[in-house]
Amino acid sequence: IGSGTGAPNLQTTTSTLNNTFCTGDVVTFTATSTIAGSNFEFRINGGQIQNGTSNTYSRTIDGSIPPNALTGNYIVTVLVTSPGGCTATDTLTLFENNIPLPGGLTTASPTICSGDVPQPIVGATAVASGTVDYVWMRSLDNGVTYNTIGGAANAATYTPTSAIVTTTFYRRDIVSTLNLVSCTLEGAPIQVAVADPPTPGLTATAISGTKTASDTLEICPGEMVNFTATGGATYRFIGSGGVTLQSRSASSTFSTNTLINLDTVQVEVFNAGGCSSFSELITINIGSGTGAPNLQTTTSTLNNTFCTGD
Repeated sequence: IGSGTGAPNLQTTTSTLNNTFCTGDVVTFTATSTIAGSNFEFRINGGQIQNGTSNTYSRTIDGSIPPNALTGNYIVTVLVTSPGGCTATDTLTLFENNIPLPGGLTTASPTICSGDVPQPIVGATAVASGTVDYVWMRSLDNGVTYNTIGGAANAATYTPTSAIVTTTFYRRDIVSTLNLVSCTLEGAPIQVAVADPPTPGLTATAISGTKTASDTLEICPGEMVNFTATGGATYRFIGSGGVTLQSRSASSTFSTNTLINLDTVQVEVFNAGGCSSFSELITINIGSGTGAPNLQTTTSTLNNTFCTGD
């Protein structure tokens, strides 16, 4: 029996750890024969994928090669034929660590007010080939860069615990670990928009004139003062100590004649989305020269009585 006529001693390996790959990975198969000039025929699940003198084969295992119907794995077979016609066969099982794409993330309030805590970011439970873990990420630059959320639970749903002041994108990555091989599926992000707060305006009008928020208004005791707010859809007028003078309503005006010295009035302005902001204060001053006069009137007549022509 001459050189090259014996059956080759065949060993087949892959480029993966524990013959396990992530969906979309390129896998390289290598067959080693002891006889030079041998021919190598590679098959996956019975279908021929390469036949020639090359002892390596690389490809992405994708939908064009369905997994074994019974096991869900890939059976790789290499038939080596020596120049003398002798053959040897080797087989290995290739495991795909697959993470099917779950449904997208949802939240009850995709738009919130600045300073509010977002509603829970809800995701469906993922099913994968291996043990599933979740990594929650967020982006503050419109989804350009993402950072891991420290302290986020390893759970399908994330419940934020801190307020946000800028539009934030949330993303859930799914990690599946099979045969010590971890694969990651990057999830689609969801945006929680932060609405711009309204710009409040407030004026107060009395006999002395009209003043705007942050000014002081001079009035007489018991004088009727008319307040007008702008910038929103609804308004709540607030007095000294945070007391509500007029409950939230669509009315942008409020009038009162019960103000006393150093009282303050401001307005909370709400936009159509329910976000609010506060105006500066208008301070009331009842100072010298603004009080009601103490009046005494006399005449040059006796008992205030005069003759015609006097």
